[in-house]
Amino acid sequence: MAHIDEPLEAPSGAKAFLILAAVFVAALMLVRRTGQDTTLQAQLVVLALLVLPAYIMAQADSKYLVPYLVFVWAVAPEARRIVDWMQGGFHPQSYIAVAPILATASLVIPVFRQRIIVPVLLYKALASIALAVGYAGIVGYIRNETPAVFEFGGTVSPLLVLLYASGRPMEPKERDFWVMSIVYVALGVAAYGVIQYVYAPSWDTMWMRAVGREFIAIGRPEPYEIRVFSTFGSPLQCSLFLLTALVPMLVEPKWRKLVGFAGAAFIAYVLLLTITRTAWVAMAAGVAAYVFVSQFARRVQVLAVILVLGAGIWFALPYLPGYEMISERVTGMTNLSEDTSMTARTAILRTFWDTIVSNPIGSGMGTYGVATRLAADPRRRNTGFDNGYIGLADSYGWFGLLMFLRGLWLLVQSVREYRLDPERDRFVRLSIAMMVSYAVYTGSAYGAGVFVLLLGIALPFGIPKVEPNAAPEPMFLDAAQPLRPRRVPTPQTARIGKAR
Repeated sequence: MAHIDEPLEAPSGAKAFLILAAVFVAALMLVRRTGQDTTLQAQLVVLALLVLPAYIMAQADSKYLVPYLVFVWAVAPEARRIVDWMQGGFHPQSYIAVAPILATASLVIPVFRQRIIVPVLLYKALASIALAVGYAGIVGYIRNETPAVFEFGGTVSPLLVLLYASGRPMEPKERDFWVMSIVYVALGVAAYGVIQYVYAPSWDTMWMRAVGREFIAIGRPEPYEIRVFSTFGSPLQCSLFLLTALVPMLVEPKWRKLVGFAGAAFIAYVLLLTITRTAWVAMAAGVAAYVFVSQFARRVQVLAVILVLGAGIWFALPYLPGYEMISERVTGMTNLSEDTSMTARTAILRTFWDTIVSNPIGSGMGTYGVATRLAADPRRRNTGFDNGYIGLADSYGWFGLLMFLRGLWLLVQSVREYRLDPERDRFVRLSIAMMVSYAVYTGSAYGAGVFVLLLGIALPFGIPKVEPNAAPEPMFLDAAQPLRPRRVPTPQTARIGKAR
């Protein structure tokens, strides 16, 4: 008979070996079928190198699984550009693009191994978001076909981290480790961002010219002229990722250990080099939310850190590369009537209302963004409103947008239920800060930035730790797993998922 402190299913080394063997055989078959197509072979090799470790870690229940997924989401776009450069040209449709989606799907293994007991509000939040995503996916597949499938996968897979965190015991050290993984990966992203800005690597500039965005969204493909996008596909995604690392570093000393104020200042500097004003505002809003829900002593501490860090950046910035570009962007915030970006967004907003009134059903997933490169008809690429909540409303329609926003609100409510637990207190505050940053930043539901934001939001969730000397809980007969101990649901909880 199993004891209460035993896992529902122990990780199996034999299963990990079978996964490796199956992947090896599949790789041999693919290489044989591709023949002399070295481009396809290179993409498949890199795809396997990025995805396979995630499934091995998932099967082994490794604590490094979540940090590794953060790493994959951050580096996959850069790996794709390097492979394209080595192959001599940009390939609009690359298998490497799906690496983060496939790697994150490995969370299905631990999610279905464990019995998940989640608060009712979280269950309702996930159900509401799932309804919105499912609706937009169905409409998108009818209207856009393949691009909708790609965007659907990229939207659903990050949501698995909420289920994964909900089913794991609440171990503060593990949650701190997840936060620090974001910080350390962000430091690497920031370091490459400086290299990209100063040296303009040939694989990045080749990609900028190939996609035809060098004068529109990412700057010029020359040193000191690039709007830093680092290892990501756009400055927007890069800035969203960096701010998710910077917010925890500013509000808690333990989340900037080993790197200190220097690391936080470095990430903040590269965030400025992305020239994404919305990200700066979103970061400030997230920190303000953390301060608002904190006690007075912590408020003073956080404000002191911000003042010291801000003063350091203010005095050092004129001596750093990119000062002129940053200064021009900041100045534009004080004179929005003459700002090109604001003028363009205002023009989009004027036509937006007429569009959603005439199309309340929505255009569905795959309407705009990276996914449209998979469209069979070139005229349908990069259509729609690629502009935060406006784009979300255009894709999801009235019903989908309402369900999506309802899900976000229920997420806030479900997090607040843990505010009286001292072990989860700092994670509750950070989760609220992340949600405020997300609400201010964008309405996007796809990408690396969204994955790390959901990871931050998921921090407070998790089942209570099982005490070694605790009395066994009541037994029940389960047809799938006879005589397994299970935590008995209370009226405040609901169980989702099935044991394997």
